[in-house]
Amino acid sequence: MNKNVLKSIWYVFYRCILCLIMVALVVVLFIQIFYLYEEKKFIDNCVKEGDTQEHCQSIWSEIDVLN
Repeated sequence: MNKNVLKSIWYVFYRCILCLIMVALVVVLFIQIFYLYEEKKFIDNCVKEGDTQEHCQSIWSEIDVLN
């Protein structure tokens, strides 16, 4: 009986760890998607203002380095 309780505790522990890893991956994925969206929005607005796309991308790269 004691082994079953210990086995159950380890099962719950490993399941919690797995869930935490999955949540962390989803958060990282969300941050990356948001970052790409912001980059595209910034470059599109910059191009609309009359700059070239290469210049806008270099500006974004400088902003990215500062962050």
